[in-house]
Amino acid sequence: MKILFINCQSFNTAYGLNSTIEKYDVDILCLNETFENTNNPVKLKDWTVYSSPRPNKSRGGTAICIRPSLNYISEHIISKQLDSIEMTCVKITFKDKKIINIWCPYIPPEKPYLMDELCKHINNKITDNTVIVGDLNAKSYQWNNKTENIHGKLLEECMNKSKLICVNDCQASRRNSDSIIDLSLITQNLYNEVIECTTLSHENIQSDHIAIFTKLNSCTNTQVPLENETPKFNINKADLDAWKTATEESFQNLEFFNNQSIEEIYQIFEDKMMLCMENIIPKTTRNIRKHHKPCWWNKTVEEKKHLLNKCQREFKLKNTPTNLTKLMEAESSFTDAKDEAVDEWSALLCTQLNGSKNLKEKWSNFKKLTKKNENNLVLPFLDSNGNILFEEEDKEKILEDTFFKGNHLNANNFDNDFYTEIMEKYINITLSEEVEEEGYMNEEISRDELEGSIAKLKKNSAPGPDNIFTELIINAGDSLISTLLHIFNKSIEEGRIPIQWKRANVKFLKKAGKSNYNHPSSYRPISLTSVLGKTMERIITTRVECYVESENILDIEQEGFRHFRSTTNALLNLTQSILDGFNLDNFTLAVLIDFEKAYDSVWREGLLVKLHQYGIKGKIWKWIQAFLNERYSRCIVNKHEGQWCRTETGLPQGSVISPILFNIFVIDLFEKVKAGKCKFADDSTFWNTGNDLEEIRLKTQDELKTIMNWSKKWRININTNKTEYCIFSRNKKHPGTVHLVLGNQPIKYNPNPKLLGVTLDEKLTFSEHINIIEKKAGKSLGILREIKGIGVSATASLEVLQVMAGVLPLDLRREEMAIRDIARLNSYSTKIPIRNKIDEWKNKETVDKFISPLGLMLQQAKNMKEETDISIDDIEPEYQFQGLQASKSPPEYWRTLGSSKNRTKEQEITGKNLILNKLNTVSPSTVVAFTDGSCQSNPGPCGAGAIVIFNNKEIELKQPVSKRGSILLAELVAIKLVLDYVSRIENKTLIEEVKIFSDSQTAIGILTLNWKIENNRSTSHEIISLIKCIQKHHGIRINFDWTPGHADVRGNEIADKLAKEAAKEANQIQKEAHITVTKQDIKTAARILVNKKWQHRWDNSDTGRFYYNFHQTVSNKSTFNYPDHKTAKIIRNLRSGYYLKNYQNKINQNIDPKCECGQLETVDHYLLFCENYEEARQKLIHEIYFNTGSLHIDLELLLSIEKNDNVSVSNETLMRLLGDFICESRRFD
Repeated sequence: MKILFINCQSFNTAYGLNSTIEKYDVDILCLNETFENTNNPVKLKDWTVYSSPRPNKSRGGTAICIRPSLNYISEHIISKQLDSIEMTCVKITFKDKKIINIWCPYIPPEKPYLMDELCKHINNKITDNTVIVGDLNAKSYQWNNKTENIHGKLLEECMNKSKLICVNDCQASRRNSDSIIDLSLITQNLYNEVIECTTLSHENIQSDHIAIFTKLNSCTNTQVPLENETPKFNINKADLDAWKTATEESFQNLEFFNNQSIEEIYQIFEDKMMLCMENIIPKTTRNIRKHHKPCWWNKTVEEKKHLLNKCQREFKLKNTPTNLTKLMEAESSFTDAKDEAVDEWSALLCTQLNGSKNLKEKWSNFKKLTKKNENNLVLPFLDSNGNILFEEEDKEKILEDTFFKGNHLNANNFDNDFYTEIMEKYINITLSEEVEEEGYMNEEISRDELEGSIAKLKKNSAPGPDNIFTELIINAGDSLISTLLHIFNKSIEEGRIPIQWKRANVKFLKKAGKSNYNHPSSYRPISLTSVLGKTMERIITTRVECYVESENILDIEQEGFRHFRSTTNALLNLTQSILDGFNLDNFTLAVLIDFEKAYDSVWREGLLVKLHQYGIKGKIWKWIQAFLNERYSRCIVNKHEGQWCRTETGLPQGSVISPILFNIFVIDLFEKVKAGKCKFADDSTFWNTGNDLEEIRLKTQDELKTIMNWSKKWRININTNKTEYCIFSRNKKHPGTVHLVLGNQPIKYNPNPKLLGVTLDEKLTFSEHINIIEKKAGKSLGILREIKGIGVSATASLEVLQVMAGVLPLDLRREEMAIRDIARLNSYSTKIPIRNKIDEWKNKETVDKFISPLGLMLQQAKNMKEETDISIDDIEPEYQFQGLQASKSPPEYWRTLGSSKNRTKEQEITGKNLILNKLNTVSPSTVVAFTDGSCQSNPGPCGAGAIVIFNNKEIELKQPVSKRGSILLAELVAIKLVLDYVSRIENKTLIEEVKIFSDSQTAIGILTLNWKIENNRSTSHEIISLIKCIQKHHGIRINFDWTPGHADVRGNEIADKLAKEAAKEANQIQKEAHITVTKQDIKTAARILVNKKWQHRWDNSDTGRFYYNFHQTVSNKSTFNYPDHKTAKIIRNLRSGYYLKNYQNKINQNIDPKCECGQLETVDHYLLFCENYEEARQKLIHEIYFNTGSLHIDLELLLSIEKNDNVSVSNETLMRLLGDFICESRRFD
């Protein structure tokens, strides 16, 4: 066992401690002077922390942190602690039943009476197998101090009585001192187990004290054994191109017979899959890394670290000047390598972020490059009798009983008459021979649905028990996909599922924020099921979702796992109600319901009856029944695979279909509740508002009875220990608590309840939530600063940092998000609760005393309309869920022919020939059309143009679209012009095909490749409906082809001319009957509004005026046209003025403000005048003259971000030249 002790003098600032812990593979960390308080508790990764803060004071405090281990379990022994002394005591119980006690006391130097108390306590309470580590401020000759003090004498006497031994290595435990006061004491029976006790003076931990490392020959923290581990497929090493070829060949001639069951067919399929996998995918055994390196760690840093470790060991063995020099050189070399690695990693991250297409991709790249590795070992358990369970088999049995047996559901607590009634209905439904249900839900599965489901699969996901990876399905050959389609249709036709799809490997993840992980309730089960089963589930889920949404079956309060619904809706619903109450001086009493193991408790037969009652019948009902019945799970505990266990209740967590099934199961939870209410899956909240607290208490109590009755009927427990309530009020005198019961147990009051990740408070100030977020954000500030490459002085003003980084001020960012959110909410159906609240607020006549969220958001939207003439009331409505289709990839030539902005002459000729060849193959019965859109600005006046060629006639079509529209809208309207014209042709029997050539890849992608429709939804859906109508009623094929724009294709050039004419005509539109606003329009208008506010703020600020000279126009885009990351930092610092010696002197007068030449070192002195850099400056002037023809340089030319119209050289070239000057001057080396 490895124990590390240090008086850290503030745990939060003890830099270097984490790396020391990892380096020495520490099991137990003991701390003095943690400076812990309620706002800053001691937290160390996923370790268990036992602490004793100094009461009512910000300093002091002790703590013992225990690394998660499979070999021991820890327990806080408060009975061994003294109230008068800062100390923490922990008992460690090992797998072999051995016990070691760890005491960590702190004794201040000026209080010998506390040492006397501690010594008496040790004599009375100490037992064998005890280790005492702490800063005792005790000096004694016995452990090599040069003097003695009263603390030392008292401790010596105590050690003689209690048979304690000091095992320190006689090295000083304080820096710049010869004192040995941080001690490691052990009981006599442990002496022979001490391997070493070392004072780590060579480790750089930020503290005046030096860490003490004690290693005992007790059971050490070992990893899960790897012996005899079965090799597993390594998908990361697979050749996916070879896989595609192999599956195409293997499944090409695979045939099935009609009399074969789904099980037989699937077994043949699985055997083929396994054969291909064995041939293509390599196998490996996993190596568990002991330590996880930082994300920037590379091979060079690794080598330098090894050298540093070697020098540290040599210096520790022999403290000579030679070894000290080697150590210092190794430390310097390691620091340089580390800094260089961090710079490289930061530059890579910047490149990845800047290359991201959207915010989601930015965060995805950020997480990949900064991800932390979590330790998800299932630790030893304490059973109900206090026994410690170390063996994986025992833990697996406890987990199985907890999560799969339904032991938490006691039949005596539920309505058994209702149970009998529902079970009879279930049996009747199962036995009845229903007429085959028609409709979308029971249709044959289409190829589009299957490909759409496959497109939704996530890469890098863990496989189920069948070991089939998502990558194998995503990259499968066409023959395999066709085989899958046959299997899926066979499954839904028979209402049966292969057993492999109903098995789950269940792994257990630690729940965040638990004080210890020695109980099953501290873990969350995650079911890893078959990828193929999930693919089928998604198709079924989509059909069920489409049905329940279109038929309005789900309750309107449910916000969880639904399209166009979110946690924001639920939170706004509650907070708006609370603030509406504040404005009327009312109280709001809210109850947050917590269901015990909600998903694991779902009564399957009851759910199936509900599905049938809501109209989900026929084949799909039988398929869901097969999915729910005869399910098997096995627990995977630290690589140990348990036995297959049949589950009788609940929905598999991690399953695709489980959320929608759960939503259906709880549809009627709030059916009889008259209060305000919101739900997000199993998070259910309701509230009553009024000025008479007793009256709303009685209402709330009645609602609780109603909810309790529902839970008894539908056999799902409400957790009375976690269900809580809060009273929201802005009255100066808070009313206190009220008496509410659930069943026979009172509900606890929580002044800071947490709902959907947001911590609320009684006055709704969100102060507690903001504190929590600030702490989380504080941990990432350093890395974000590094990503942006800012690197300016810590005294730089916030405004300068925001403008420099291209980051909107927080209040303006909130305003922009609020406008986009209120526009989104305004596009919803009025049946959604939050939309009703918006309409209510718009019709209010009274003035709010307290600004409500909706009131503020609507006011900000009004400001946007005044500034940009864009109104959220004109936003196009959200379309309801449309079904599951795969977003298809475009033809290769779309990419190879480039865009009209950068297309080469060769590409232009290739594109023209391609279109001419397509035109040469059309038949006389084909209508050919070219379409184009034009927009004078985006958004701005836009027009549509088209030319239709049929029967040797050319018909020109054009239409002004909007005075304020987008290029995409114009392109879509141009296509619609052609389809409308075709619809008007009288003799359509002459037409077999309509071939439309458009130069808009986006428009064609939306109409033919199932690309997501973000904007102009109504126009897009109108065109899609028109295409279907023409095809269905007239049998005319509608086909689209992309033509490269401005490639000298005659039809495209004519359409372009017509579109431009129409755009000019659109500019003359006096007043449009109705302007449809898109989400993109709202986004653009909101950004225009906040940018204008930001610009005004920056123009009139009193700070950052030096930087303002070079960067006057704010932008949300940060420029990265610098030669390298280091140069970017230096140039930004020079622009800010927060740099060089003259500025540093203003912060620290000990720094000489003068340059080496004797003049004040300012930015202009360094760049323009200092004689020390004249040679480099002349090279700079020469290069600038070569590029501009001018010999003049000044700060504005060198540092300005704004484009100077009088200078022909690009900003990027100037930055490169300035970077060369900085490099050659060697000022910052």
